Amino acid sequence: MSKEVLQVNQGALYPALHRLEQSGWIRAKWGESDNNRRAKFYSLTPAGRKYLEQEQANWERISAAIGLFSLLGMGVNLGRTFQPGEDRAGRDRLVILSHGLWQNKFQGDPGIIGRVIRINGVGRQVVGGMPPGFSFLVPGAQLWIPLHFDPASPVNSWERDFTPDVGRLRTGVTVEQAGNEIRGMISQIIPMFPHPIARTWYADATVLLLQQDFGG
Repeated sequence: MSKEVLQVNQGALYPALHRLEQSGWIRAKWGESDNNRRAKFYSLTPAGRKYLEQEQANWERISAAIGLFSLLGMGVNLGRTFQPGEDRAGRDRLVILSHGLWQNKFQGDPGIIGRVIRINGVGRQVVGGMPPGFSFLVPGAQLWIPLHFDPASPVNSWERDFTPDVGRLRTGVTVEQAGNEIRGMISQIIPMFPHPIARTWYADATVLLLQQDFGG
């Protein structure tokens, strides 16, 4: 089906499919593949589709609650921040401007909200503007766009690059405990990929306080 662009590791995929089937979320049936070989085909059950919708709704509520800007305790000075689902292909052509860019390039015009501007040849709708002095990860950043990855693609998936994650420590949890939990989660995430991932992927992942990360 993918013309060999995606090559799925059976040892990683089948245990996950088995768990989904045991839960009643997918059903399997034997059939004939494109190359006339006997193969097993999977499809969502009504219960699986309902569960998927529930999980998607839960994720959107969680992502709305812990979006980057709100996580950092920063609100926009103009317009709004990104909304749940706006990191998906087709919905991600948006941009939030820095205060400096809004003032210098667009003369502080509040009417910029809703307008489409071109960034690297891509038209993006301006949905918000950050307050003066806001900076995160990249000093002097002038704008922010949704981060879009395709986990099904070995080319456009986020495991190919360094991806820092930001979160809040639960009360009573130490940085060391959080680091151990992150490394444990990674071992569970690897088998979920639809294409092979090295067992050493992010094996040395760690947790740093933002103050420590920025301060070196």
